[in-house]
Amino acid sequence: MLLPLSIPMLLFSADLRRVFLDTGKLLGIFLVGS
Repeated sequence: MLLPLSIPMLLFSADLRRVFLDTGKLLGIFLVGS
């Protein structure tokens, strides 16, 4: 029962990490550019 629930959670956390990294890159570019 836990397995079907854990798969979307893993995908969700991976997406969050990617979004966080992309946001960090954009923020770094913004800080360097300003």
